[in-house]
Amino acid sequence: MIDPKNYTVIIPTNRPELAKKTTESIKPFHSFIFNGTGYTSYSKLINDVIISCPTELVIICHDKGRPTPKDVETVISLIEEGYGMVWLHPFGFGGFYKDLIRKIGFYDERFVDGNYEDCDMLLRLKENNIGIYEQSAVEWVQMRSSWGAKKSAEFMGKKWKSTPPTIERLLPDDNYSYNVGKNTGRKFLPYNKSILSQPNNAFNQFIIIKNNLSPKDTVI
Repeated sequence: MIDPKNYTVIIPTNRPELAKKTTESIKPFHSFIFNGTGYTSYSKLINDVIISCPTELVIICHDKGRPTPKDVETVISLIEEGYGMVWLHPFGFGGFYKDLIRKIGFYDERFVDGNYEDCDMLLRLKENNIGIYEQSAVEWVQMRSSWGAKKSAEFMGKKWKSTPPTIERLLPDDNYSYNVGKNTGRKFLPYNKSILSQPNNAFNQFIIIKNNLSPKDTVI
């Protein structure tokens, strides 16, 4: 068993009864339910989860996830291989070290509601040349999302302009004063080592044009 002092599994939810079944699925790994009742931004919820996490290694599981203990071990193993983010369900069950957040920033809370923040993070990982492992490999409860999408979709269009094969950054990331401690110097695999599931592997083909208050350059 992996030393529990080295990681924390947190289940952010506004549906506590559903989350209890998630805690059962990963036993004997211990997990914490983070009460997300009243949040209007999924990004803000995840940022608060990161801030509250007592360990450097943060593992997050959506309340619809039903990962096994083996799945938790796989996430930790892949993170230790050097991936900046690891998800065994796309941005629903996985984790990362806080050094990643110290490098690329927190989730963008201007994504009101609960969609498109994952696309934004994928693009920021590519901008920063950090590898991500993302697959659909765990059991998942099929039910409607409790988060809306309209406002987030509108903001995505304001922050990024997609004209395949390019995506142009139109807005810089927000800087938040949240304190998650000092950088520990962790190194990450480069983006070209990324493994992405469908449809997110399409991000590999994009050329990102950065134009955030600095001379324009490209990331391929």
